[in-house]
Amino acid sequence: MKTIFLILFLLFCPLIAGYGAVSLYNTISGAIKKGKETPEKPFFLRVCTAFPIGVCIMLLLAGICNVLTVFVHLDLSAGKKLFAALLIAVLTVFYFVLVISRMAKALKKLNNPASSAEKSPAPGASSEAAADTESGSETRSKKDGSKLIPILITVSALLSGFLIFLALKGYADYSGDQTLETVNSFISTGKLYSVDPLTGLPYTNGYPSRLSLMVLPFFYAVLCQTFSVSPMVLLWYIIPVYFMITGFMIFVCLGDALFKERKDKLIFYMICVFLLLCTNVSIGSPGFDILHAGFRGSTFLNIILLNLTFCFCIKKKWVACLLPVILEPLVASTAFGAGAAFFVTVIMFIISKLPLFRKLTNDTPSGKGGDAS
Repeated sequence: MKTIFLILFLLFCPLIAGYGAVSLYNTISGAIKKGKETPEKPFFLRVCTAFPIGVCIMLLLAGICNVLTVFVHLDLSAGKKLFAALLIAVLTVFYFVLVISRMAKALKKLNNPASSAEKSPAPGASSEAAADTESGSETRSKKDGSKLIPILITVSALLSGFLIFLALKGYADYSGDQTLETVNSFISTGKLYSVDPLTGLPYTNGYPSRLSLMVLPFFYAVLCQTFSVSPMVLLWYIIPVYFMITGFMIFVCLGDALFKERKDKLIFYMICVFLLLCTNVSIGSPGFDILHAGFRGSTFLNIILLNLTFCFCIKKKWVACLLPVILEPLVASTAFGAGAAFFVTVIMFIISKLPLFRKLTNDTPSGKGGDAS
């Protein structure tokens, strides 16, 4: 039963955090752009955008609590309480931001009925022409939808089989990884980095401070202790499926940022999924990581953080790029604190200033990027 509560926690907390963060970002950017309203995306696309952002926000909060727990010398129970308090506070703020933004949009529609009247067709011949155009677009959309049914079935079957394979597969030993042992040592001792995870003996010469910044072992230990879930079940089965679904959502967002036609978006999504599966060739490749070591920080970096950074950069959401840039040193080893997400952001920012990029994205030197949602 507690495993079900764990899954519900992993699903709803990122949704609330992601929706609130996107709403807050759009509100601030709309105020900066002097009241320019961002168009609302379809529901499925809004979910695919909010969920990965919420996952990153949740891990960032866990990273803050992990650093405080390590350097203030708190035990795991105190760190868990600190994380719960911080998460509840942030979710409450984002929830009220989301409610207020929805109420503001509803009031704006009630106070400005003229905008909807302008979109309505004029009487007479113009209404007939509008009806003909509308019926023609409906028939074209139906035809396009019928052509896309086999693609949707193929993708659904592929993802279903992939999920079943992940849920039922045996664990493939990942040489040199100590995540599971580290989580077990946290839970058994109730403290962070008090004993060597391989020998169970106390550290004699201390431990590398860089390793103490890694958030994932702390996050996994908090989940296991809170929901009474075995670390083996969490790391080998739940987290790989969780991160894989999050990565697939980012593929949907990337396709929406790059293409306008639904068919092109679906083709791009299928290509990304097939390429991810086909890279299961060697240890360290993204396909191998998501299949056999989905709990590692490098997997989170390759499947989620870097793709999310590309998505933000394509939409020219440079402020939003700070989220993966700040989170990367907390989930994966980086060179001098500046990781791949930082370099991707810098390179994409330089490329965005080139005339060729503006031509490909149908942008002008004074144009703005897409909305965060």
